Amino acid sequence: MNHNLICDSCKTEFNVDDEKLLKVTEGDIEVQYFECPKCERKYIVFTTNERMRELVEKRRLLAAQIRLARSKRFRPSTINGYLKKMQKLKEEQLKLRTELAPIGQKILFGENDSKESGTENDTVEIKQTCEPERTDSQDRGPDNDNTGSP
Repeated sequence: MNHNLICDSCKTEFNVDDEKLLKVTEGDIEVQYFECPKCERKYIVFTTNERMRELVEKRRLLAAQIRLARSKRFRPSTINGYLKKMQKLKEEQLKLRTELAPIGQKILFGENDSKESGTENDTVEIKQTCEPERTDSQDRGPDNDNTGSP
């Protein structure tokens, strides 16, 4: 991760990379965040528990499997099967993220609902964009034989 951001509090432009990420842990909950270097406003990046970390690792491994399948020119039906698994993992992560977000807020900011240190409604402007993920429609081709094997 390497993004140029603008703090929505003080409007300072700054760069955040992996080295600038901070974390706080309470039990098996880990909250990753960064701070504005000028006003020290905190922004949560990600709140995880053991299950979320498992899902992140599964997605990482599945993404590698998809890259390999594409480079080895596996059948589109096989790749589409991997993409369906990826979608299920994403959906589970989104549900879990919704459950973990308020826990992360409480850990990082305490009971105080003050806007002084950021909340889930806070945003920072990201000046750098990432390449979008490929979709399964990009893997359909004339040689799709629906066998599900490479």
